[in-house]
Amino acid sequence: MLKELSPSTGVFLCMSITTWLLATLHVLVAFFDPFPSANLVHMFDMGAEQNVPTWFSSLYWLSVGLSAFCCFSAENGMKFRWPWLLIGAVFSFASLDEFAEIHEAVGTALKECISTGVVRQLSDGSPHSPWIGFYLPILVAVVLSIVLFLLKKMPLLRWRLFVLSGFACYALAILQDFYQGMETTPAHTTLTDTSILFEEVLEMFGCIFLTSVFIDYAMRTWRRADNS
Repeated sequence: MLKELSPSTGVFLCMSITTWLLATLHVLVAFFDPFPSANLVHMFDMGAEQNVPTWFSSLYWLSVGLSAFCCFSAENGMKFRWPWLLIGAVFSFASLDEFAEIHEAVGTALKECISTGVVRQLSDGSPHSPWIGFYLPILVAVVLSIVLFLLKKMPLLRWRLFVLSGFACYALAILQDFYQGMETTPAHTTLTDTSILFEEVLEMFGCIFLTSVFIDYAMRTWRRADNS
């Protein structure tokens, strides 16, 4: 049975199983407190940084970037393939950003420098996640450009559904992050821990959808080139 799985399906299943295992560990440490040591709790808390879930999340973002570079390679000789390099670079940087918390540091710095304007008002709506307000205009422009490019490149309905599902997961994850950063959101409650769980799982599944569809597209493109 395993021999019959396509590479993209195998990647999808492996990454999905890993995500659910990480989610299960988060539920254990967030709701059941099974470890006497706070350090052990931190290692599996999806809401914390520089731990096991963060490492996997960083790898997930990198997997999207690397699979985009594979698509660029697969389209060797084809016109208008350079956006794949930009997509690969964006997601590779997102991998670094995930582990180094660049967006949070930049968001906090911009909040100290910018005191007026619409963007500042957006960041004030979620003061503990100010990066969302400052990044939002750039994110919308970049995401729309990538989605339009991918929908043009990918004619199959399932490919398009995977692309749209991936970016829908990202959008919902950002909404969860915005909620967690609001001044009125209580810390360390069941609702907040559940929101963190949903945010991280949605973010990971966004990467899973895109990685698997990019791999499938690249493999099919390579096969077509070989057959011709």
